[in-house]
Amino acid sequence: MRDLAAWNRNRAPAILSGLVVVLGLLVLAGWHTQNPLLIRVYPGFTPMAYNTAVSFILLGVALLALDLGLHVIARLGAAVAGVLILLSLVEHVSGLSLRGATLLSRFTLPDGAPAMPVAPNTALAIVSLAIATLLLGGGRGSQWRSTVAALLASAPLTLGVNALAGYLIGVNTFAWGQSTPMSIHTSIGLIFLGAGVLTLSWPGAEGNDSGRMSWALVVVGAAGAITSVSFWRALESVERAYLEKAIRVRSGMPEMVLIFGLLVTVLLGAAVYLAQTARLQMTRAERAERERKKADEVRFHLASIVDSSSDAIIGEDLDGTILSWNPGAAKLYGYSAEEMVGRSISTLCPPDRRHELIEILQRIGRGEKIEYFETERVRKDGLSILVSVTVSPIRDPDGRIQGASTIARDITDRKRAEEALKASEALLRNVIDSSTDFIFVKDRELRIILCNQAYAQALGKSVAEITGKFDIELGWERELVKGNPAKGIKGWEQDDRAALSGQTVQIAAEPCNVAGATHFFDTVKTPFGPAQGEIAGLVGVSRDITERKQAEIALQESEAAFRAMSEAGPQIVWMCTPDSLNVYFNQRWVDYTGLTLEKVTAVAGTLPFIPMKDKPRRMRGNMPP
Repeated sequence: MRDLAAWNRNRAPAILSGLVVVLGLLVLAGWHTQNPLLIRVYPGFTPMAYNTAVSFILLGVALLALDLGLHVIARLGAAVAGVLILLSLVEHVSGLSLRGATLLSRFTLPDGAPAMPVAPNTALAIVSLAIATLLLGGGRGSQWRSTVAALLASAPLTLGVNALAGYLIGVNTFAWGQSTPMSIHTSIGLIFLGAGVLTLSWPGAEGNDSGRMSWALVVVGAAGAITSVSFWRALESVERAYLEKAIRVRSGMPEMVLIFGLLVTVLLGAAVYLAQTARLQMTRAERAERERKKADEVRFHLASIVDSSSDAIIGEDLDGTILSWNPGAAKLYGYSAEEMVGRSISTLCPPDRRHELIEILQRIGRGEKIEYFETERVRKDGLSILVSVTVSPIRDPDGRIQGASTIARDITDRKRAEEALKASEALLRNVIDSSTDFIFVKDRELRIILCNQAYAQALGKSVAEITGKFDIELGWERELVKGNPAKGIKGWEQDDRAALSGQTVQIAAEPCNVAGATHFFDTVKTPFGPAQGEIAGLVGVSRDITERKQAEIALQESEAAFRAMSEAGPQIVWMCTPDSLNVYFNQRWVDYTGLTLEKVTAVAGTLPFIPMKDKPRRMRGNMPP
C-alpha cells in the first residue's frame, strides 16, 4: 500500500498539470473561436477570463517542470503567471480601471470580442499558487517552505472546491460581493493546481514526522476556515436577498454556520493532531522495535563471532574481574568459562608480571587502548606461554567506561620461530663475515640486499649503507658495471642478467679498482630462489687473487729476464731436473750441438759430447764449451 501511495504521489503532479494545461488551451481556443461552450461551459454560467486561461497554462507548465526537477523553468512560469494576474488584484483593491487585467486579451482576441477581468477570488488563488510554486522551486527539502507552500496551495484548492459545490447546489459560494464571480471550469482548474502543489509540498523525507504534522494541520485549518467563511458569505447574501425582505429580521443562520464551521475545523485539527501524534508514537515504537531487533541481530552476530574465534576473548570490569570467557580462551588457557567467570584476570599472570595488569587497567580507565602487547601468561597446567594482547575499553550507551575487552593470541610458536630465524641469521652473518672473500646478494632489480663485512670494508662503507643500493651508487666504475665494448669489458650487469636467467657465471682474474689500487678477482655468480619457483636474485662470491696474480706476473717477468740473459751471453746454458730431464737449452747450445731444440728438449740421459766425469759440472752450467 505504501508503494502504491508513493507511486500515486509521484504521478499525480504530472497528470494534474497536464489536465490544467489542456483546460487552459481549450478556453483559449474558445475565446479565439468565440465558442461559448468552451468559454462558459453552460449558458448563464460565468465565463473564464482570457488571462486566467493563460495563467493556467503557465502554472501547469511550471508544475510539470517542478515535478521533473526543472526548477528554473518552474520559477519562470510561476513568476509570469503571478505578475499577469496580480494586475487584476491591484485594480480590485485600488478601484482604478488600469485596463491592465485585460491587456493581453485586447491584443490577442479578434476585434469586437469582449474582454473580461479576472475575478478577485480567482486572482488571489492564482497568485497564491504562483508564490507556492516559487517557494518549492527554491528547494523542496526545507520544512518551512513545505509548510508555507501547503498553506498557499490549500487555500486555492478550498476556494475551487467551494465554488464547484456552489455551482452544483445552487449556492453562491463562487463570488465575493458584487465582484466578478469565479467560473465553474476555473474552480476545476484551481482544484487540479492546488492538489498538484500540495502533492509536491508533502514532506516525504523518512523521519520528518513534525513536518508532516505541520503540513496536515495547515491544510485542515486552511480548508476548514475558508469553507466556513465561503458558506457564511453565501448564506449572508441569500439572507439579505430574500429573508430580510420577507421578514425584515436577521436569522443569525450565517453566523451560526460560520461558528459551526470554525468549530468543526478546530475539532478536525485536534483530531488530525491526535491522529498524527498517535501515528508518530506508533512510528517511533516501530522504529524502536526495528532498532532493538537490529541490535539483537548485531549482538547475536557479534556473539557468534566471539564464540567462533580461535583467539581468546575475555571481558572484565575495571577491577579485573572476569565477566565473559569465550571458547577460544578456554582452549588457550585450559580453564572453562565456569571456572573463570567471577575470578580475577590475575589468575593467568605469572607473579612477576602482575604489575602489568594494574597498569593496563589504569590506562583502560583513562580511555586508552593497548594494542599487540606481548607478554607471558600461565595456563591451567602451569605451562608458560607467550601471548600478544590487545585490550580495549568497553563503554555504556552514555560513553562511560564500564570495563575492558581483552583479545589474546598464542605467539609461542611464532616467537620460537623468530628466535630460530634470528639465530640462523646470526650464524649466516658470522659465517659470511668470517670469510675474506667478497660475498654479496642481489635481487632481481640488481640491488644489493646482503653483503659481508669484507665487501663493505673494501668500499669503506657499513653494511647498512650498502644495502638497497645499485653498484654504480656504491662508487664502482661505470664501465665495470655497464660494460665498454671498445675496451673489451663485458660489464657486471650482463653477468648478473645471465645469473638471473638460471646460469652459473664464472669470471676469472677480473681486474677492478678497489680503494685506488688494481685488484684481481675470481668471481662466481649463481641464482637463488625457491626450489620450484621464480628466481629471486643472485649470490656472488668474489675472491681476491691479487697476490697470486702478482706472483704469476713476477714469475713470468723473471723467466723472461732469464731467457734474455741466457740468450745474450756467449756461454752454453741448459737446465735439467735432478733426474736428468732436460728442460731448457739456449740458442748457443743448439748451435754448438747442431741439434734442434725440439730434439733435445725433454730428453733424459747422457749427452754424447760431454764426458761422464764432467757431467755434473756441466749440468750446473759451469763448464765452457
